[in-house]
Amino acid sequence: MSEDGDDDRDDILPLPPPLIRELGRHRINHPLCIVLPTINQNAEIKPDFIQVLPKFGDLPGESAHKHLAEFDLVCTTLRPQGFTEDHLRLLTFPHKLQGGTRDWLFDLSSRSIRTWNDLEEQFLRKFFPESKAANLRISISSIKQRQQECLPDYWERFQQLCHRCPNHGFSDYQLLINYFYRGMSSFDRRIVDAACGGSLTNKTVDEAKQLIFNMVSNGQQYEDEDDDRYRSVNRAEDACVNEKLDALTSLVRGFVGAQIQKDNHPNFSWSHSPEFFTSAQPQAGRYAHTDRPEPNMSDILQSLAQSSHIINNLVQSQQAFQQETHRSLNSPLK
Repeated sequence: MSEDGDDDRDDILPLPPPLIRELGRHRINHPLCIVLPTINQNAEIKPDFIQVLPKFGDLPGESAHKHLAEFDLVCTTLRPQGFTEDHLRLLTFPHKLQGGTRDWLFDLSSRSIRTWNDLEEQFLRKFFPESKAANLRISISSIKQRQQECLPDYWERFQQLCHRCPNHGFSDYQLLINYFYRGMSSFDRRIVDAACGGSLTNKTVDEAKQLIFNMVSNGQQYEDEDDDRYRSVNRAEDACVNEKLDALTSLVRGFVGAQIQKDNHPNFSWSHSPEFFTSAQPQAGRYAHTDRPEPNMSDILQSLAQSSHIINNLVQSQQAFQQETHRSLNSPLK
């Protein structure tokens, strides 16, 4: 200090300004967006715990809600000592993000994540936007039972849609009656109504759920038998169709061959072999005019009418067989 009592500020030298190449140097142990709370110094996360955490890469078929549920389950049941639930989730969540999802976490604003609720909200906003939720709501409200889709498979597909969009906003009544029940095939809807003793709408929501659950459980037990039944009926149907097609082909061949024999054209010869369409080689001296009269138009039309009548009978027989097969498939197993 100087004699007048003032600080000797001439002895204090200012720090030199940092070099440009040093300005970009910084060290981080965690994404800048996450602010970690203070924990016990003895707390430790073992590698085995990281290995059991679910992965997420925003791939087709992956669900953001399902990932959060699985992650929360592991952290809740296997939480190491010395960690709070929030701290454990904030610390371990980045380790299982794959590809671009990890880039998204590092691109968030600095110190913007202070609680698990903050991170969960940002995660859903990015990987489950409102547009995706709207598309799932449309899929739920317009669901229809597919052709040859059994009731257990239809129920499972409906449940998966609902689980993929837990914030769909539909009530249990809307989901069960307006969408699932009305999307059933007419056959399964009649079965459900018969089990209710009238209509599913006469039941409460809980009673209707229990009824459908019981029917789905019973249907899953006999699913293999139903598959064998479908295959056996399909084989019988294919054999019958092939037999009728063979008969129809023979009929057409016979008609054409008879017409050719009636015309007695010198360039063709008729036999009962499949090669009756084969043209014979022309021979010399075989082109002389015969006295046999040519068939008139009336005879040709009459022959065509008879063949058409036979073909119509075959078509009607085939349709009747298909209807009988359909009734057999839809009839309950005894």
